[in-house]
Amino acid sequence: MTTDDAAALELHGIVKTFPGQRALDGVDFTVARGEIHALLGHNGSGKSTLIKVLSGFHQPDTGHCSVAGSRLRFGDGVAVSRAGVRIIHQDIGLVDELSVLENLRLGVGTYRAGTLGAIRWRDERAAARARLDDLGLGHIDPAAEVAGLSAVERTEVAIARAIDDPDAIRVLVLDEASAALPEEQVQHLFRLVRTLAARGVGVVYVTHRLEEVVDLADRVTVLRDGAVVLQESVSALTREDLARVIAGSEVEAVHTSDRAAGRTTGAPVLELAGVVAGRELAGASLTLREGEVLGVAGLAGSGVHEVVRLLQGRSALRSGAVLVGGAPVPRPGVRALRRLGVAVLPGERDQKRITGMTLAENITIADLSPYWRGGRFRHRAERADAVALVERYRIRPPDVQRPIELLSGGNAQKAYVARLLRTAPRVLVMEEPTHGVDVGGTAEILRLLVKAARSEGTAVLLCSSDTDDLAATCDRVLVLRDGVVADELTDKEITRERIVELCYAAG
Repeated sequence: MTTDDAAALELHGIVKTFPGQRALDGVDFTVARGEIHALLGHNGSGKSTLIKVLSGFHQPDTGHCSVAGSRLRFGDGVAVSRAGVRIIHQDIGLVDELSVLENLRLGVGTYRAGTLGAIRWRDERAAARARLDDLGLGHIDPAAEVAGLSAVERTEVAIARAIDDPDAIRVLVLDEASAALPEEQVQHLFRLVRTLAARGVGVVYVTHRLEEVVDLADRVTVLRDGAVVLQESVSALTREDLARVIAGSEVEAVHTSDRAAGRTTGAPVLELAGVVAGRELAGASLTLREGEVLGVAGLAGSGVHEVVRLLQGRSALRSGAVLVGGAPVPRPGVRALRRLGVAVLPGERDQKRITGMTLAENITIADLSPYWRGGRFRHRAERADAVALVERYRIRPPDVQRPIELLSGGNAQKAYVARLLRTAPRVLVMEEPTHGVDVGGTAEILRLLVKAARSEGTAVLLCSSDTDDLAATCDRVLVLRDGVVADELTDKEITRERIVELCYAAG
């Protein structure tokens, strides 16, 4: 086989073990030139480990890899880059305070300079403009500050930075590249991915959004427990087929079967009254009642995520009122609301986990008072509670001493939910609770939220761009447009299609 005829990427017999866990068990994975190959699997299935092996971060126990017909040396990130492999992770690694141009140049050679060492900014701007135009990204200004870009534009810049030498790129790995994107922006990303594939780049597309696989990918590989359980052309499969294979069984639907017309909920526990806050809320009002699951939907910039930022204290309340149990909260924030029984779980990973601490420490941190006695901290009691919570919420692996950053996305999210539910809050505010979580993990998390509302009377506010989640779990759904509540859906009106339609409605 010549280099021109070779597959873009071939991984054969990859085995990787960690203490007490076989993360990869003889994985074979091949991506043809110009192919978009989806890599799927339950959280903890081995996807992240396989990508880390390819990146050079992990050294496998056995196996080998070829890129465009040339053998790749494992454990050497520089060799991986020289072979033409580029990997873009969910945390895309841009610097908000720098311009697009400056981000494109980060880690890629040196600036063009004159004889006295001064940077030739005109040449740099022209080169950045040419690179963006070549990828169909003419709408992005090289001089723009990255902090002001939309989510999809940030992802596009990250891809453009990775394609520093278009002729040398053989493989592009997109690890949950669409996870932070609203639905209306995903197609922009797809156009860029298809452009690269048309040039012969082999694309590995990791996602939990199965509808994206059906829409975008040519082939799919599914991992379960570190082994390949399916490799097939996407055209031969449905979304339901993929869900069953990933879960290893029938995926239980998460429908609120008791969402019948007129279902009673309790008294108001959280209210926003004419709230103007941050850049997006322009007079929003809502009422959340005891035992209710209330969804909030909207496009990017509509104010959905500003609600969470307001309750965290990250957005200033300029006018209007936030009320808990009918009493105004002059300065909303995590601490002030926690004292009133309101727990807030933001969407950003770095806002909800404490890196460097164990699973046990992360899961108990919200309330350590039960473990102090006579001025001494009872570590054994903390560990026992953590073990019980891990078992109750089926967090895997069940190792409470494991660093939280080593858990898969879905298991980490279950840990964060368990941390808040342990405190028995009156109100639970969740932002993108299933962001980056597989279908099985999504079902488990949504069932936990519904159970908290139905069994404990917890009021759940669900701010999410996942319209399937909202349609499956909510008693009511509010649609925000231009910073205010524009529509309300109840009972049988709550469908994915209707939510999307109202998000895009004018006026």
